[in-house]
Amino acid sequence: MPEDGSDEIGKAMTTLRKPDLYDLFTLHAKARGELTETPGQADAVFSVEQGLTPYDIEEIMAEFMV
Repeated sequence: MPEDGSDEIGKAMTTLRKPDLYDLFTLHAKARGELTETPGQADAVFSVEQGLTPYDIEEIMAEFMV
């Protein structure tokens, strides 16, 4: 019986590593700017309390995942 590749597809789907928000924003900073020590020095802030928060899903998807 010829193999249809479903084993490889299943393995790829279960072992796929997606970046979390920390990795995504760190990559963004390295590619487009630099990390700062304080929010006052930053042009963009990624935080739970201020700036772009993890709850701003639509903006994150539109601006950082394209």
